[in-house]
Amino acid sequence: MRPLIEKNKQLVSIVMPAYNCEEKIHHAIESVKSQTYCNWELIIVDDCSKDETLRVIENYANSDKRILSLKNIRNKGAAESRNIATDKALGHYIAFLDSDDFWSKDKLLNQITFMESNSYDFTYTYYEVKKEDQRKRIIYKAPKILNKIKMSFMCPIGCLTVMYNVKKIGKIYAPKLQRRNDYILWIEILRKSKLAFCLNQNLATYKVNNDGLSSSKLLNIYYYFKVIKLSYKYWYLILPLTTPIYLLLILIKKTTPEFYNIIIKNL
Repeated sequence: MRPLIEKNKQLVSIVMPAYNCEEKIHHAIESVKSQTYCNWELIIVDDCSKDETLRVIENYANSDKRILSLKNIRNKGAAESRNIATDKALGHYIAFLDSDDFWSKDKLLNQITFMESNSYDFTYTYYEVKKEDQRKRIIYKAPKILNKIKMSFMCPIGCLTVMYNVKKIGKIYAPKLQRRNDYILWIEILRKSKLAFCLNQNLATYKVNNDGLSSSKLLNIYYYFKVIKLSYKYWYLILPLTTPIYLLLILIKKTTPEFYNIIIKNL
């Protein structure tokens, strides 16, 4: 049974792909269940996990009608799993949360209030990064406003912070790209919304697995080229201008996050 929509409160559809995360996914789900804004549905797509991830998801779904458990018939990757969840979404808004990340309890309430009080259709927030081998707390900030031109230089948007208005923009689907598919997704949303706005609060925590996809920097650079080529008509003119700045920003982000935040806030 799908969730009932409360009067005077817009339904938020939360998209979550899941793969081999039985020991971590409960943190993500519990952070959703703990939200002070209660009118949400959580759509979790298990991407043919080899561990007990699906069992964990189904246990939650059986105990909370707001949680929908889906399973791919074959491994399709995070991008296509998000698309499957997006296709099932009933909400006025769509938000994203991966299975090893989590939100602060006021994330939905604060972001929806921010959007509705300003008539914004596409928003994002600050987020915190936790690395497995480090205890240092790193908070990444973001520009107040983003457009397609700014996005050609860098993607300062954390996937776990995004929310967009489906009723105004329509459902937008990610390309079937192994990496940086979220980068292209934000650019596609910007084709409709024109602008994206930042709520300058740290409302989400992103966990970095040193053995995961996020650890390969050379491949991320390669996929940056793919993003620009797929997203911009005159990519061959853009890349020579944007690539040096992109590489510099990546270096600064990894080495001196405080300086990166100063730059990125003024982008």
